[in-house]
Amino acid sequence: MSTVGVTAALIVTALAGCGSNGHEAADPQERVGLVEVGDHTLLVQLIDEGGADAAFAGPVGVSGQGCYGISNEDGSVTPVIWPLGFGLTEDGRLRGDDGTVYAAGDALDAGGGFVDDLRSSYGPIVDECLGGGVDGIVLGSVRPVPSG
Repeated sequence: MSTVGVTAALIVTALAGCGSNGHEAADPQERVGLVEVGDHTLLVQLIDEGGADAAFAGPVGVSGQGCYGISNEDGSVTPVIWPLGFGLTEDGRLRGDDGTVYAAGDALDAGGGFVDDLRSSYGPIVDECLGGGVDGIVLGSVRPVPSG
C-alpha cells in the first residue's frame, strides 16, 4: 500500500472513532492529523472545527520543514491546520476537500481563526510544522482565487 493509502487509512480509522455529536474531542491529538508524502507535510483536521470565520487570503506556501501553510510578504510561512477532507496528492501537492489541487504560490481565499499557541490547543503533533514559533491558523473553508 502506498504512503498516501496508509495515511488515508489512518485518517479514516481516526474519523471512525470520532462522535458525530458536533462536540470537540477531548484529546487534542484526536482533532488533528499529520499527512506526509515525500518531503511534504500537512496538518489536517480530523473533525470539523467550524466556528471561526476570519478572512485569510494569500498564496499557498511550503515552510522550511516542508509543511503547507500560507506565505507571508516577508517570505515566512504561517502554519495552517487545513480543513477536514484536505490531503496530499501522490506527488505531494495540496489537495482540497473538493479535489482542487494547489501548488506553492497558488492564491486562495479562506476563512478560519488565528490561534496564539497551536501546541497548547492541539498537542505535540503540530511541532513538526511550527518551526520554532507557536502561532498559526485553523482554516474552516478554502477556495481558490481564479487567475487572471
